[in-house]
Amino acid sequence: ETFSGDVWSVAVTPNDGYGDGETVLSNELTINTPPTVELKFPEKNHNTTNRLPTFNWSGTDIDGDGLTYQLNLTCFYGSGLKCIERNRNYPGLIDNYTLIDSLECLYDFEENYYYNWSVRAYDGGQWGPWATPRRINIYSMVSIVLKTSSIDFGSMQFNESNDTTNGNPGPFVIENDGNVFVNVTINGTNLWITNTNPTNNFTYKIDNYPGESSPPAFTFASSQTSWSPVPSYSSLELAIAHLNWSNATDTAKIDVFIRAPGTVEPPGSKQSTIYFTASLDENPQDFIFFGE
Repeated sequence: ETFSGDVWSVAVTPNDGYGDGETVLSNELTINTPPTVELKFPEKNHNTTNRLPTFNWSGTDIDGDGLTYQLNLTCFYGSGLKCIERNRNYPGLIDNYTLIDSLECLYDFEENYYYNWSVRAYDGGQWGPWATPRRINIYSMVSIVLKTSSIDFGSMQFNESNDTTNGNPGPFVIENDGNVFVNVTINGTNLWITNTNPTNNFTYKIDNYPGESSPPAFTFASSQTSWSPVPSYSSLELAIAHLNWSNATDTAKIDVFIRAPGTVEPPGSKQSTIYFTASLDENPQDFIFFGE
């Protein structure tokens, strides 16, 4: 009868009928049952927009040994081809795990990327088998919100000008609350009756939001960071390039300048609606290596 933790070896002594030969000892064998893992969540074929998912599992070892775990994520695309440099491996885990580096490969990219995840356990002496892998599909979510959505310049005289750079009034503030980098375009309705868009009497520019300039929340060189006329409603102009989505740096401000046209502009209330439109700005080909 054997028990877990027993150490066994075999001794063999040859005999040719006249006498014993040299005794040879085998390597030692420790009796051990490898641990097993049951995956809990995400479930099979899970769809999510969370690029930092939490992985849950439970481990079992009938010998009662303490367990550590290894989490593996394998990237695939199309009909099961691997994008090998996007694989993730997390050894030495003692509990369920939440990713701290976002997953790059999204299912709704052209090649339909996805991940298979699995876990195995180590009991101090032996690795158990990998649990049956489960598939997880990460989808993009393009979403922006105006944290400051209106500007009121109050009453102005002919040829008087004002802008939002001094905070009185304050600028538009835009935030990327999706899960992907985006480009943001701008267009707008006419503010003035006598000066239709685009006009130098109604301009805008993009700037860093306080506290979110290092690293920058957007690509400064490709964004409209100097004063430019607000485009007409029928036109679109790239205003913010590659706006980040991570919470630490996902916000930008849009300053607005206006100048009341000369005496030909009729008096009265003036109003313009400015539209900001976001589109996906991530290209998986920039960072994915394809392999077999």
